[in-house]
Amino acid sequence: MLHLDHLYRVAFHLVKEPDEAQDLVQETYTRALSSYEQFATGTHLKAWLGKILHNLFFDHYREAKRWLSVEEHKLDERWNYRENIPRDNPGPESDILNKELSNNITDAIKKLPE
Repeated sequence: MLHLDHLYRVAFHLVKEPDEAQDLVQETYTRALSSYEQFATGTHLKAWLGKILHNLFFDHYREAKRWLSVEEHKLDERWNYRENIPRDNPGPESDILNKELSNNITDAIKKLPE
């Protein structure tokens, strides 16, 4: 409980919502207690808890970006779910095309005279 205030401040900085910050800190302590045997005695507990909090936040953030919430949108003819897919997750086809383009650009640069 010694590091509770610090963890809450970090969580609030990350999520910007008091309730979500409290949930994140609570989940941090839950994970820390369930994996306490992994903590090396004599090391920095505050840093270990901070790392757990950080990992929880980014795991949740990545998960939230991968899924569209159908509850947030009414599914009717006017709403096209494809328009709301995050642009930073273009899919495998785009990834392959971007790699191919990158390779073509790299090859062209290598062919330029010094």
